[in-house]
Amino acid sequence: MVARRLSAAIAGAAALLTPALALACPVCASRPSGGVGQWIVLGAFILLPYPLVGAVIKYIRSGETS
Repeated sequence: MVARRLSAAIAGAAALLTPALALACPVCASRPSGGVGQWIVLGAFILLPYPLVGAVIKYIRSGETS
């Protein structure tokens, strides 16, 4: 239990100490300031593949015959 908390603390400290540019995609990181729209697009860029893959898997499974 202590090792898990220590690992979480180290990971949290590393995330806080990492520069914000390292968390962005290369195109977004090279722009000076994109405002809120930049964060919305980046969030969509990161989160969109998950529901898309889920929909594709559901579609593929619906075509299976048992």
